[in-house]
Amino acid sequence: HEKDFETLGATVASIRRQCPEVGRIVVISRSPWDGLSAAGAEWVSECAPFWPFALGDMEGCGCAPGWLLQQLFKLYAPSCVPGLAPYVLACDADVVWSPGAGSMRFL
Repeated sequence: HEKDFETLGATVASIRRQCPEVGRIVVISRSPWDGLSAAGAEWVSECAPFWPFALGDMEGCGCAPGWLLQQLFKLYAPSCVPGLAPYVLACDADVVWSPGAGSMRFL
């Protein structure tokens, strides 16, 4: 959602700083975020033809259709987004990674 664009810059910067092993950062949204290139991130449309589902498919699911769609993007991204690494860190736009007491390493 566009409302998440307010925190997305801090989220991407914190991933770059705290998780240096993370290579590509892909933002999945309806519209591109203006800060993509400055943050070194890529955009994938929610309507890209490789997704096996769409928002309309979530109607009548018994929960918020947009929320369910976002969960499916996180689960399906490794197998649907072309060229994505086999190891993926899925993160919401409002999660800011801070230095922990111990060391954290992603493989």
